[in-house]
Amino acid sequence: MSGYATFVHMSPHYFQAAFAAMPPTVHVDYEAPSFAEGLAIQAQIFNNQPFVSERPLQAYLNHHPHLSPALKYLDRSHHWLDAGAGHAVAMRDLAQQKTSRLARKFGHQAPTMTALSLGKPQCPQLDRDLKKFTQLRYTESCITDDSCHGLKPNSIDLITDIMGPLTYALDLRAILMKYGALMTHGAELFATMQVGYRKRSEIVDPVSGLIDYPETHFRNLIILDSDGNELDLKAFFQMVTGFVLYRFHQEYFMGDPQNAHFCLLRNDDPLYVPKLRFIEDRFIPGTPPRRVFQLVSPEANS
Repeated sequence: MSGYATFVHMSPHYFQAAFAAMPPTVHVDYEAPSFAEGLAIQAQIFNNQPFVSERPLQAYLNHHPHLSPALKYLDRSHHWLDAGAGHAVAMRDLAQQKTSRLARKFGHQAPTMTALSLGKPQCPQLDRDLKKFTQLRYTESCITDDSCHGLKPNSIDLITDIMGPLTYALDLRAILMKYGALMTHGAELFATMQVGYRKRSEIVDPVSGLIDYPETHFRNLIILDSDGNELDLKAFFQMVTGFVLYRFHQEYFMGDPQNAHFCLLRNDDPLYVPKLRFIEDRFIPGTPPRRVFQLVSPEANS
């Protein structure tokens, strides 16, 4: 994997104190979908798709090298939300590190950690660790629900979404608006989204019996501008206000887009995500759904 393009050289954590006294602003014209609507959509995906649900912390760091200093900065006064946490392996790894004898010797403390998923997996080790690590809690909920997961606005210092809601949800705007409302100023969102993938098929020639394995590229996410032309994903995130896009890396394979890795910093600008019209969804076995959106309002502050 090639390196990330870094647009700021000083860690944004140093700016958190300056932002802390300023509550985030959300445009009043935004109305999140109801919990029942969001859950019905997500349940269809959750019940019919295989998930990678046991990603360790190192897998997160492989996608996002700059996540390591962000995690080191966190102590018991901070709150980390992992959306689409699966078995919460990454959070359990950090809890183990932060509560070790050596960590305590140097004054390291684990932050409050909320693992969010539509369904809690049946895992005895997870149950034991939830009892062992008092800083860790597991919440079964849809991120756009305002009542079930108990998260308060302006309370989250770090969000990770590694192939989580941003990859699977059918309301991309609602997810981004919710994340922005939850985050404190100076908080960071580290995300990995699947934009496309390559599928290898097996085709047997009926005459010769020879087997071929052609590859086909599928797109999981397409965003169109108001004229119907495809909009670059990086350009879309740069249109969002209330966040600063300061890292973005797009993987390509033979010229086709694959995963996108990026980091958004919550600033003091009013939070607004361009309105998107849902065009198409298609459930594809073994991969996130195909989603096509079209920009309704090209201007982020319209």
